[in-house]
Amino acid sequence: MIRSLGLIFLLFSFLAGCADIEPVTQGTAFVSMRLEQDSLNQRSAAKGITPEESKTILVVLRPPSQCSSNYGNSTQDMDRALLDLSTQEVELMVPLETQMKLCLYFFSEDYGLTELNTGDVEAESFGESDVFIVDSETTSATIDVVYWGTFYSTLTAKISSKSSAGFIVGTSGSFKLSDLTGIALKEDNFTIAENQSHIVTLEELAYGSYTYQVKMEGFSNEVNTFVVSSSEETLDIKLTPNPVDISWVSFENLSVAQIGTTDQADATGTLVVKVPLDQQDNVKQILSTMVVKNSTNSVTINVTPPTKLPTASSVDEEFVHYRIDFTANNVTMETGSNLFDVIITIGGQSKQVEMGSVSYDACVDANTMCLKLTWSDGSDPDLHSMYWPDWGYTETLGTGSVFDDQNHVYGHPSYQKWLLTGDKVHLEDATTLPNLINASNQTTFTVDAGANTLFLSGSDLTDVSVSTPVLLSSDGTLPGGLDAGTIYYLHGIDNVNKTVQLATNSLNAMQGNAVILTDHGSGTHTLTALGAETQVWSTNNGKVGDGTYLVWVEDVSNADLQGVRVELSGPGLNPSITNGPFRFKDLDDGVTEAQNLTEPYQQHVFLIQVQNGSIVRSDEIPIGSTVDALKNGLKAEIGELPASIIVQ
Repeated sequence: MIRSLGLIFLLFSFLAGCADIEPVTQGTAFVSMRLEQDSLNQRSAAKGITPEESKTILVVLRPPSQCSSNYGNSTQDMDRALLDLSTQEVELMVPLETQMKLCLYFFSEDYGLTELNTGDVEAESFGESDVFIVDSETTSATIDVVYWGTFYSTLTAKISSKSSAGFIVGTSGSFKLSDLTGIALKEDNFTIAENQSHIVTLEELAYGSYTYQVKMEGFSNEVNTFVVSSSEETLDIKLTPNPVDISWVSFENLSVAQIGTTDQADATGTLVVKVPLDQQDNVKQILSTMVVKNSTNSVTINVTPPTKLPTASSVDEEFVHYRIDFTANNVTMETGSNLFDVIITIGGQSKQVEMGSVSYDACVDANTMCLKLTWSDGSDPDLHSMYWPDWGYTETLGTGSVFDDQNHVYGHPSYQKWLLTGDKVHLEDATTLPNLINASNQTTFTVDAGANTLFLSGSDLTDVSVSTPVLLSSDGTLPGGLDAGTIYYLHGIDNVNKTVQLATNSLNAMQGNAVILTDHGSGTHTLTALGAETQVWSTNNGKVGDGTYLVWVEDVSNADLQGVRVELSGPGLNPSITNGPFRFKDLDDGVTEAQNLTEPYQQHVFLIQVQNGSIVRSDEIPIGSTVDALKNGLKAEIGELPASIIVQ
């Protein structure tokens, strides 16, 4: 509790006239002072004693700096004396025309002036006057004295950053505490040893008003005034970091690379920060968040740079350059082209830069099992699979295990998920053929062997895209480098100039690796764009799951499909195997056809078994037959296969 007391100065006497003044006493006067208390006589709840309880009151005359708890003899003291408790008066020799103040110390025991010279006895209360001046014309004056029940405090200053990033270990800073007259009471130069804060402690700090100033590399200076009025005070000083402006950042050396043939990629680059030369001493941190994002599937990897700016890589006439390398590892991709971006956010503002794209073909992934259906004529096929995880390779066909835990997957939206893990199995569904010209999926072409391009005169390439499968034929000889019966994949599609390029698989198509053409061939060449459906199985943490799979094709609307092929690829198969071409359409030409007499029109194509993530059985089922061709009675044991659901 703070209380004001009144001190009234009464001029007691001056020394002899000027002519008789001794040099030692020149410009001084004896002044008699009487201590008068105000009307606030209630006792403070804080520790200490009131003036009424005091048995000894020491009055020390000092220059106008803040009084401290140390009252022992000092070279700064102008005079000192004990207050006469009976008269409440004290006599002091006061310098004239000089600023000064009184420091009062209260004791509950009787002491003599000599006993208090050393300052060893702890004062129990403390008082401090305003600054005042006495001159030769002064006859009386009233000066306020501020009194505390507890005369000093322990101050703890906790210095931290407003940012959760904290400080940079090793950064230099300073803490300065001054009284209101500007006299420094504490100066602490420190080096940050702990990321989150720095603590400064001051003991025996007199009650009163103070100003602190904190300076820290990379932060704005903090100056504030506060009051000490309790035995323990805590300052929570939050410093504001000087931010990197988002206009100072850019990116270099951006690249994205697939990890082998997997569905993951690594993205790398360099963050460049150009700090203006006149800001280099003020900016030491980059407070940001940064991610690498696969914009195709929204997968993000955190690559936020360290808060502390690194050693400058170079300095020119305008900027200090900092370079920070980053890597996003194992970014998951989807089948097709995956576009990667790096996004940095500073102070609520973001900058997004494209890093590049990577194409992923799940059918080329060495860990997955791929089933690819293509056809050249007709419409609305469905590629079906039935999976029995518990039907192992070591079990004999027809043991009854096929009835346990069966899982049906095909292109209908309700059947595109692997039910146990939620991993997507069915990746691509189609019902119609691409239209190239005059409602046909066939067109003639010529080649530019030097550019490895095919020219499809008069065609509309809107219906085809990268990785669309095609077949080639000729009434003469196909251009060198091309084979009839081989499925190629389109890329480099230019619908303005009506040109395309070919690749040997869909991954090469996505990566732009063209088949090399060595000549123009002879005769008229024809390109047939195929319809395609794909299933990729990777239900065991990105790998094909163990168990047994039955694969079949259904001609949903009517038996009109021709040129049907189903290619099986995956771990344990090199090269892939293809069942087909075959047809459902009845042409009465003696060629064996798929079951086309009774709906649903279904043809079994593969019975597959996987053990330890590798295909160990891949039986092709003859066209026109069922799984009974592998073991008599197996079809009956498996039961009727589900048919496609007709979506209205």
